[in-house]
Amino acid sequence: NKNLWGVSICLNNQLKYVDENNQVQTSLARDSKDLYAHSMAQATRSYYENHTNKERGFILTRSNFAGTGKFVQHWLGDNDANWSQLRQSIVSSYEYSMFGFTQVGPDICGFFDQPDPELCMRWQQVGAFYTFSRNHNELSAPAQEPTQFDDQYVQVMKTAMRTRYELLPNLYTTMFFTSANSRMGGSDLINKLIERGERHPGSSPFRSLTFEFFYELEALNGNSHEYQFFWGDYLMFTPIVHQGDKEVTAFMPASAYWYDYYTFKQIPSGTKYTANGEEKVPIYIRGGKTIVKQSLKEDETTTVEQRVNDITLVVSFDAENTSTGYLYYDDGQTVDSAFVLTRFGSFMNVENQVYEFKMEVEEKNKMGDLEFLPEVTEIVFVSPGQVDVVKLDAGLVLGSEVEMEFPYEDVI
Repeated sequence: NKNLWGVSICLNNQLKYVDENNQVQTSLARDSKDLYAHSMAQATRSYYENHTNKERGFILTRSNFAGTGKFVQHWLGDNDANWSQLRQSIVSSYEYSMFGFTQVGPDICGFFDQPDPELCMRWQQVGAFYTFSRNHNELSAPAQEPTQFDDQYVQVMKTAMRTRYELLPNLYTTMFFTSANSRMGGSDLINKLIERGERHPGSSPFRSLTFEFFYELEALNGNSHEYQFFWGDYLMFTPIVHQGDKEVTAFMPASAYWYDYYTFKQIPSGTKYTANGEEKVPIYIRGGKTIVKQSLKEDETTTVEQRVNDITLVVSFDAENTSTGYLYYDDGQTVDSAFVLTRFGSFMNVENQVYEFKMEVEEKNKMGDLEFLPEVTEIVFVSPGQVDVVKLDAGLVLGSEVEMEFPYEDVI
């Protein structure tokens, strides 16, 4: 039948079903349409938790309902290869992150139609920092993975993806906090942080400027800043999302310090700052946050290989000369995994001209069962007008309890 009603279900249709008492009941299609996907998500997750030796399993859904994010992750569905859809994917990812999905993303470069090289390059730059990153299109369409394009485009895409991997431990940690924060009544960890007045990064992993800085009037101007986004509360990304652009202007909220991720240069707060985004996505570290960098070697292609590599800490100071951060590390495979959550705390003691650094275990579970724990081998202290690098001859193993002081004159 060529009529619409012949190939789809009207949401006002009455559906019949048999209830738990073996009685026939009726309901409207719209009342249960997305609950089917929700129920399938629950069933699939239950299988992984009960029949696969407690392996996590990655489950991806398009259709969903309120609460589906507890069980599975979401992709945004079929989209078109155009600039409008690129921009819309960022906004949609904000929304689903608020709805409780920790991993969300579109079909990078578009599912339908063929993207031109510039569009796919820019979309791959943005896509490197979705919480769920996947280039995907319909089977009959021309291939659009990065290697299908000329080298000038490939190198830009490659840089973005390698930066994603370098920063991935931070996103993983944020997802841990998001999971802990979503438990009914909160978790012991979250309640402990609240009691001591410390903010954690896990209310949602992917968030808008407005979500994070709702108390700043300029941040509420969505038309100007709706495409600059955050991982947690510590990293801000400002990609190019308009055809032909080489630069991108971002608002730097007034209530925080900001540092360029690549150069550690301080960016004036409360201003609109323009950066070149042609070859690298401009990224800014929020003052007061300590982030982790774990490089992917040139011949490495997976996080399994990467997870044993040495770690660099970037300690960015705020107006009070303090900085905190976390790193969650587990076996990467099982549901009830052995893990260690390490906290990093630093204070820039200007009077005594020393950096005070502390590494401690915030929470752990069967930590001794972990086959390997990486080491912190470098610490970069970043403050307004000053960048100091500490190379550690003996690395600091995650899970260690350490307190150290680094005099200014002893650092590079």
